[in-house]
Amino acid sequence: MSTDPNLPPSLPADLERLIFELTATLYPEHMPDLLLIARRVKIWIEPLLYRVLFIYGPEHQGGLGDLHFRPRLHSLARYRNFIHTKPASFFHAHVRHVFFVGIRPADDITEILAVCGASVNIALSLVQMSAPVLPLLGALPLQRFSGYLSNIFTHLTGPDFTHPLFTQLTHLDIRDNYLDSWDHWADLALVPHLSHLSLRRKRGPHSGAMCGGVLAHCDGLKVLVIVFHSYSDLNESAPIFAEVAADRRFVMLVVADYKADWEEGARGGEDYWVRAEEAVKSR
Repeated sequence: MSTDPNLPPSLPADLERLIFELTATLYPEHMPDLLLIARRVKIWIEPLLYRVLFIYGPEHQGGLGDLHFRPRLHSLARYRNFIHTKPASFFHAHVRHVFFVGIRPADDITEILAVCGASVNIALSLVQMSAPVLPLLGALPLQRFSGYLSNIFTHLTGPDFTHPLFTQLTHLDIRDNYLDSWDHWADLALVPHLSHLSLRRKRGPHSGAMCGGVLAHCDGLKVLVIVFHSYSDLNESAPIFAEVAADRRFVMLVVADYKADWEEGARGGEDYWVRAEEAVKSR
């Protein structure tokens, strides 16, 4: 049987789409190139292009670390303009993970949060809020949140864990100083679906007690992670957590580049949550 060498290769459309989507998932840095192949490929791939976003303030592009997919980095000003080039339904349908970094009090992100209304994963790093973002965060179907709670609950003496922000949350990364006693954070036990909690390494007399309170009172908790920036920090701090280290849910991990780790998890890879789960299972 012979074939005409001049005929273009042909695949069933569903198989062709699967190949392109798999390529985009495995090599996200090449998504912009894939968009140029054909109109049908653009229709398939463009939604994946905006699934994970990094939005940075005016002075923080250079501090974003070794991210896999730098073409999807947006300045806040650029993204504000970009959201007017497509219907709001596009962003609602496709944006799921957003990392804001280096946002100043004068920078209003409410418009972005409003159009990305189906986001399930939000991270706020070096973000100081002046606009009323709390109602918008509470309206999102958030499953994961990372940030300083003191920066969003600015009108209260502490975070309100009964707020709608926490209603569907399973993974919470608290970046605040948690050296207070457990009493200050006791309402964490009210977060209904909390299964994964991470805290930042802080040395102090209440650190171990805080973790003990979490493990004792957060009934649905599967993993409590203390995040360190280096192994030297981890080793120096280990004695502080000696009393809670026997609990199989307690894990201490080094995350050298948090932004890259967050991106890995947002794209379905192995982030520190996955590593913590594996540590718990191995015990």
